[in-house]
Amino acid sequence: PTAMSPPAKLAIIWIHGLGDRGSSWVDLKREMGMPLEATWKFPDAPTVPVTCNQGHASTSWFDIETIPVTGEAKDYPADIEASVKKIHGMISEYEKEGYQPNEIFVGGFSQGGALSLQSVLRYPRTLGGAICMSGWLMMRSDADKWATKEGIKAPIFWGHGSSDQVVAFDNQKHGVDVLKKLGCTVTTAVYKGVGHSLGAASLGHIQRFFGDAVKGTVENKEL
Repeated sequence: PTAMSPPAKLAIIWIHGLGDRGSSWVDLKREMGMPLEATWKFPDAPTVPVTCNQGHASTSWFDIETIPVTGEAKDYPADIEASVKKIHGMISEYEKEGYQPNEIFVGGFSQGGALSLQSVLRYPRTLGGAICMSGWLMMRSDADKWATKEGIKAPIFWGHGSSDQVVAFDNQKHGVDVLKKLGCTVTTAVYKGVGHSLGAASLGHIQRFFGDAVKGTVENKEL
């Protein structure tokens, strides 16, 4: 394959969490100072019965057994694969529109952060990057089987509140350890005393990650 030239424009897919909708996040476009002209998509999850909601229907990308989500949370591989397929379809659409893989980013919050990691790491080409805010790495124990050789070259930013009662904070450490063993480059940020939400500093951190990813200067470090 021909070498990709540096990004000239960006395409971002931002994925919402359980019980939410893409429209809740559209203000990110306005709030984020981007290094290059950017197009955003905010997809909606299907409405399905969710185990942690006593089986009541909710927008959800995959089933969740219990809240808080701990490091030992049950994974639902068929659900994960179905949602990854949807996000990969959106990435392919961007590629058909003329975006190079390294111009395409996938990010999200909570369940959406978990799905963004899966989507980027499973993609057959190296994307611009993944942003996981207050999420978790699913299917950790066999990540080396489902992550692709090209997928793991995409840089990752993972921000998490230290007082998160919904997606346990230690998910960040568990997940980042596995990502680094795979050979991923991961920048992390810990928001002290912040619960399950974006810390005040997080927009600046995400913005910086886009800038570093575009320049190819993302490093394994904590902000």
